[in-house]
Amino acid sequence: MAYENIKFVYNEPAMIVKAESREHLVIADLHIGMELGLSKKGVHLFGASERMAGRINAIMNQFSLRSIIMLGDIKESILYPEEAETRLLKQFFSSLEKFEIRIVAGNHDAHLSEIIGRSVEKELVIGNFGFVHGNRKPDDGFMLLDYIVSAHEHLAVRIKEKNGAAY
Repeated sequence: MAYENIKFVYNEPAMIVKAESREHLVIADLHIGMELGLSKKGVHLFGASERMAGRINAIMNQFSLRSIIMLGDIKESILYPEEAETRLLKQFFSSLEKFEIRIVAGNHDAHLSEIIGRSVEKELVIGNFGFVHGNRKPDDGFMLLDYIVSAHEHLAVRIKEKNGAAY
């Protein structure tokens, strides 16, 4: 099986997939709003969501792409986000509104559809590609596709201080 329909974007956590004669940027685990929680713990990543949207726009322009597939964990909060995170989500999607965006739900994406006003799918099939977040078992038949693109697995670091505080 050849992989000419899959390209990784150099120095970015992204790939480009050609399915049904069209190229799609595939990204995952954005965790928009994570900077808000980290800021409360003294780690300041000011403008992280805006920079991420800028990087996505740059990739889309560099490769002349029109379609984005997001594989879950778009937002940081598990349930309803606080007002600041909701604002970041709306700003993020507003900055990408010129592109077609398909979203596959992740375990952090409860209520995402109603927050951003876009549909969210549990899995996605385009041609011989299947796209999932990776936190649940796909529907029957999904594993028969030629390619399965999954997310969800990402590094985590736990830092424990002498006073018992953990981050």
